[in-house]
Amino acid sequence: MRGYGSPELLGAQRSVGADALAFFTDVGVPYIHLGENLAERVDSADATNTAWMNSPEHKANILDSKFTDVGFAVCKTDNSPITPGTKALIVVQHFAEL
Repeated sequence: MRGYGSPELLGAQRSVGADALAFFTDVGVPYIHLGENLAERVDSADATNTAWMNSPEHKANILDSKFTDVGFAVCKTDNSPITPGTKALIVVQHFAEL
């Protein structure tokens, strides 16, 4: 399940159009359960966390007891893959039960 919610928080797709979580399969990582939260146009860790916790889908990922592993990535870009042609700070949170 990917998180969706406010306009700042969007589900992700890879630039080739594949599901954002397909990379786990692409690189041969075995998994049982996966989740992703994605934020764009946030200006702090606090703002990101508040937005995610105010979104039922994002909050569900954060609180899902099946997840045993988590990873984070932050990227600043001049050409957002989510909103093409715009500058953005993108925060990604991946969850897994491996």
